[in-house]
Amino acid sequence: MDKRIFLFLPILISFMMICDNGDATLAWKEKDIIKKVTIEKAFKLQLPFIVNEGQIPDESVRFHAKTFGGTVYVTNRGEVIYSIPKSEEKDRERGIDKHSKHESTKVYSFKESLVNALSTSPQGIDKSQAKVNFFVGNEKGNWKTDIAAYNMVNLGEVYKGIIMNLRAYGSNVEKLFHIKPDGKPEDIKLRVEGIEEIIVNKEGELELKTNLGIVKFSKPVAYQEVDDRREYIQVAYDVKGKEYGFIVGNYDRTKELVIDPLLASTFLGGAYDDIARCIAIDSEGNVYIAGYTQSTADFPTTPGAYDTSYNYGDNDAFVSKFNRDLTVLLASTYIGGNMVDYPRAIAVDLGGNVYVVGYTQSANFPTTSGAYDTLFNGEAYVFGDGFISKFNRDLTVLLASTFLGGELNDSVSSVALDSGGNVYVAGTTESSDFPATPGVYGTSYNDPYCGFVSKLDGNLRTLISSTFVANFTTLTSILIGPNNDIYAAGRIDTMDANNDVFISRFDSDLRTLLASKIFGGGAADYAFSIAMDLDGNIFVSGWTYSTDFPTTPGAYDTSYNGAVDAFISKFDRNLTTLLASTYLGGGGYSDDFAWGIAVDSGGNVYIVGDTNSSTFPTTPGAYDTSYNGAVDAFISKFDRNLTTLLASTYLGGGQATFIILPNP
Repeated sequence: MDKRIFLFLPILISFMMICDNGDATLAWKEKDIIKKVTIEKAFKLQLPFIVNEGQIPDESVRFHAKTFGGTVYVTNRGEVIYSIPKSEEKDRERGIDKHSKHESTKVYSFKESLVNALSTSPQGIDKSQAKVNFFVGNEKGNWKTDIAAYNMVNLGEVYKGIIMNLRAYGSNVEKLFHIKPDGKPEDIKLRVEGIEEIIVNKEGELELKTNLGIVKFSKPVAYQEVDDRREYIQVAYDVKGKEYGFIVGNYDRTKELVIDPLLASTFLGGAYDDIARCIAIDSEGNVYIAGYTQSTADFPTTPGAYDTSYNYGDNDAFVSKFNRDLTVLLASTYIGGNMVDYPRAIAVDLGGNVYVVGYTQSANFPTTSGAYDTLFNGEAYVFGDGFISKFNRDLTVLLASTFLGGELNDSVSSVALDSGGNVYVAGTTESSDFPATPGVYGTSYNDPYCGFVSKLDGNLRTLISSTFVANFTTLTSILIGPNNDIYAAGRIDTMDANNDVFISRFDSDLRTLLASKIFGGGAADYAFSIAMDLDGNIFVSGWTYSTDFPTTPGAYDTSYNGAVDAFISKFDRNLTTLLASTYLGGGGYSDDFAWGIAVDSGGNVYIVGDTNSSTFPTTPGAYDTSYNGAVDAFISKFDRNLTTLLASTYLGGGQATFIILPNP
């Protein structure tokens, strides 16, 4: 496989990982089970063109858009300039220190201009929801606020009867030529400057050869709208020297024709992973995603965001905000230091403020004045701290940020917010000096590692209460009950060297352990997510290797199916009674992992996860009842008593496909 193609694949999977509330970075980490996911809408992510109001020094630039693959500039003359970075992995192999800011990132630019075109006047159309600000230098001289942004740029009538539009999304740029009945497609000619050669490959794609690699335009598409349906017309590139146009087959010249060549920069662009780990939704339906990136130059941040520059660690954390349809990137920021930074969970409060928690080895991870703990507690390059960070709704201001940890490894894995604005976090620590507060349930650390639950005020200034839970526990999920009782779930390593499901319930001050439950079978069992119904019953989901995992009479599936099975279990709020419990999985040696759980207002239970089983249970009439190969995502729906599988579907294609999960 061409290595350059491999390097581009992480760009296509940006914002596509399951929510990882685990503790894989800690010393007791297990086999990595974090899976990549595919979300078709992410490929169609609309990225706005921003009006140049002085933030770009070149006055000839009228609009610019930052895509996953680079930056696109549109000049007042209608020229389109592509600036595409490429990180040179060979320089790493030669020993260049990426922490020293000598990362070898080259930027390649080329320009397209229309040949013998009519005069153009680029105008923005379809105003974007994105709020754009540039804060550079002092306020009077350089700050630009409320800059207009548009989802499309119209270059006007570039040739007689031919309108040209530009649209940016994902890592692509789309040119749309609308040819009216009085227009001639053969009039369209574009000259490309800054390249070595143009060819049409055997797939019909346009290849621009550059000194950094090959930039491709996809095979063009041409179509007409006839009686509310799209009829496709034959079309191909016509290349002469460094100019290209189109050869179009027969079409109805009384109707508009659209030609659509798409820039697909297959070999250039960010060379490293961009992985999203968790998701939250605000009251307006906007979607926030947090994860990490190794892309030093081309990860899509937005103007005015808190941090638009990569911090040159092994990876940086990022937080991005989308509209409810995942079509517009409203805001996006880096956050991190000079080592690894891993977000684990994200939540949004009633005011729209965004909390991100996780694990960092960066001693210079950004903290804020007056925060609970502004000093890194671990040993740099060896151990890490947990972190909690709070942004405003537009990701332009880091309102608060604190470390949470001791001298060894600490990771914050989950976050929940109560109605009073307090912040609860759960995780796992190896540090005997991890902060516990007087009067809480557990003030003594137990080797070799211990779960914890901590409560801070909404501004992250005060550690209100913090308790150790139990040794050998790894906490992955937390929720707040209707009486502000705190439930934390995860796993406990038992004396037989296996793992069991572990759930604890505390009062709101973490002083009293109200209930605790350990359950499982004779092999390893893992709880990953927890939910509550309107009656206060607790549901927990995960996966099990146990042939004797506890199930209940009448449950949907009381028999182990082989290899790894998903499970769903239901308890009363006091964790005293197992009300219902079922396996979920396919037969043979397949693996079925349940990653997330949710309960609707009617008590129905939804499970999402992934499977490599061709016999995973689906239901008649579901979206996709056929296994697609590799690893498929699944979505399954049960009744409140876990007796009936109401609906179940695969979701995927021929490659590995996984679900992105909301934060519990």
